[in-house]
Amino acid sequence: MKLKKPNGLEALIVIYLFLALCEFLYTRNTGQWTKVVLAGFFAVGVYAFFMERQKLKRLNVIQLMVAFGVLLWSVNSQGIRYFLTLTTVVFWARHRFGALEKLIKIMAWLGIVLAFVQFAQGMTRVTGFYANSPTQMACTMYLFECYLLIRMMNTGVRPSTLLLCALCIIAIFLTETRSVLLAGAAVFAGYGIILFVDYSPIRSKKLLFVLAGLMLLLFLAVFAKPLISFVQSKFQRTNSSDSTNTRMFMYRTVLDIMRGDKAILLFGGKGGYTHELFKGVKGQYIPVHQDFLLFAVEYGLVGLVVILTAFLWGKRTALYFFMVYGVGSFHNVILNPVFVILLAVTMADMERRGDRMIRLKRLPAAGPLQADKRTEYQKGQL
Repeated sequence: MKLKKPNGLEALIVIYLFLALCEFLYTRNTGQWTKVVLAGFFAVGVYAFFMERQKLKRLNVIQLMVAFGVLLWSVNSQGIRYFLTLTTVVFWARHRFGALEKLIKIMAWLGIVLAFVQFAQGMTRVTGFYANSPTQMACTMYLFECYLLIRMMNTGVRPSTLLLCALCIIAIFLTETRSVLLAGAAVFAGYGIILFVDYSPIRSKKLLFVLAGLMLLLFLAVFAKPLISFVQSKFQRTNSSDSTNTRMFMYRTVLDIMRGDKAILLFGGKGGYTHELFKGVKGQYIPVHQDFLLFAVEYGLVGLVVILTAFLWGKRTALYFFMVYGVGSFHNVILNPVFVILLAVTMADMERRGDRMIRLKRLPAAGPLQADKRTEYQKGQL
């Protein structure tokens, strides 16, 4: 399957994605332009869909029906926002990026540079791409890390990509978002274990691992005290207990409502219900800080199951979806259209490539020999 060469339409899509991602360029208040950005995503996606003369598949029709159901169940600002997000995902996922992996790498390097620059400028919690949201920055870098690690599982190990993933974790660390940092470190460690067990060329170099361990011990012996102090300062934020208490309060309140009202448990209280419920908490207009719980209470368990069923592309990407969105859901990434679009296009790309979360057969390091083992589609992509 050969892909057409990049053209003006491809450039338009990539440029808009970059501009939408770099929120700090056009606003200093996170969320101020979110609806405008989302409307732009919708327009660009629909325009690309018709210009490429694509056709909707049966799954896409089901997804659009679910999106319209979400809108009809709650015709208000939040319902419209959810509708636009779900509909936009359908059209963007239909577009085949010429070199999505390269695009993700460029975005990841940009995020890392921005994070280090902001840290050098004395910013306590770096926000990277975003104007004022370190948590969204952490979730986006975590998505980049997971996607690139899975690509290496299917195409071979690249030292430069491994380094990039490690730097993504450092960028997450500088955001002081503990949950995402722990998830990112766990995923990277898991990949390292698989790499060590499955790749005999690395396993045979035991001396290299011993030397690396000794160098690490030497480094810790010299820099242990200042390093520990720095790490503790990042994990022990001044508002960490307040944030945890607020989340626990929201979770308990929502679960009590669902237990006490069977109608809300099954069919929800309509879109924006939790925004109204927690209006005034911290002086803000915010929903419950957990997306799955948010949809469960606003659209019921029935709505939650229907939405998840419709927007899981296939078995190959189901684990990837829950691994990435499961972590991001604790930071309301459903309200961040850039993250949702990036997740959708990476899922669709992995499905088209036939990527697996864990390859059982051993692959050599990426190089000329590995290219022969790729599918025709992969050769056109990479």
